[in-house]
Amino acid sequence: MPFMASETVSIADCAYPGTFSFADILLPHLGYDSTYGPNLQAWRETAYKHRAIKKATDESIRATLEWLTHLND
Repeated sequence: MPFMASETVSIADCAYPGTFSFADILLPHLGYDSTYGPNLQAWRETAYKHRAIKKATDESIRATLEWLTHLND
């Protein structure tokens, strides 16, 4: 099953890509590694290929990186 709940993307797949991307960016700043097991990594790769998920995740990544640049202002 390539997505969380079925063979096709569903609402179950929508919240986590942004959350994991946020963790990928922030955890190293907190001294932690953001590593994922093989099943979760395979899901992430599949989910990020979906146009809507990729678009939302890319926007989340840009916003998070911009937010980080302003933390020391």
